[in-house]
Amino acid sequence: VLLRYESALRDAKRRLGSPVPFDRLVLESVPTKIRYQEGESFDPTGMVIKAIYADESEVILTADQYTIDKTVLNASDEFVTVSFKDQETVYTLEVRVNVQATGNQTETESETTPAIVETDTAETETFSGSEGKPGMSGIPVWGWILIGLGVAVVAGGVMICVIFLSKKKGE
Repeated sequence: VLLRYESALRDAKRRLGSPVPFDRLVLESVPTKIRYQEGESFDPTGMVIKAIYADESEVILTADQYTIDKTVLNASDEFVTVSFKDQETVYTLEVRVNVQATGNQTETESETTPAIVETDTAETETFSGSEGKPGMSGIPVWGWILIGLGVAVVAGGVMICVIFLSKKKGE
């Protein structure tokens, strides 16, 4: 229900001439298979890609909303590039794959080696916090406001206790 609301809100803003700008692509879950033999096709099963907009609303993309740059993998391939077009701009996300040359099967890398993700947000500028998330460690501004209010309440409570205890000692 929330995704439909966010989508409807973005569509309404676009129709009114004030579209919500696209911010970034996020690989929510890596594909089940990331290790291949040369000549195999990339299998996106298990891969979940989210489109994140400037208002922090999210859309989980379906397979028909993005394209994959390779159908058959070569031993020299290190990444599969996923592309998503928002209005006139194409955004990409690279998913690391491990492709072994035919006949070269080593067991040095696990089938579940994490995929390395790189996002190209075209001309959008983001400021990175920890783990490459935008802004202050990925915490939205309202979260920082609530944290600040919590600190102020605790500090105020400590001051009241100190005043109360000082008056009690002075009696």
